[in-house]
Amino acid sequence: MKIVAIVGSLRKDSYNRQLAATIQERNQNKFDMEILDIGIHTHYNKDEENNPPESVRDFKKKVKEADGVIILTP
Repeated sequence: MKIVAIVGSLRKDSYNRQLAATIQERNQNKFDMEILDIGIHTHYNKDEENNPPESVRDFKKKVKEADGVIILTP
């Protein structure tokens, strides 16, 4: 099973990022989990909606192909 985690905090030592890493570590034999980095994306721009940067296309593809999504927010 493929899971992606989206952490809503950009802080390096974010508690939510630590929680995502703990979930990933403790469940590594149950599912494959990738923590996606929202910090690499630019701000939303309506002018680019139909032709977003490659990083956005890759992010959306990973979410679409995942069996589940975990969202951790501050």
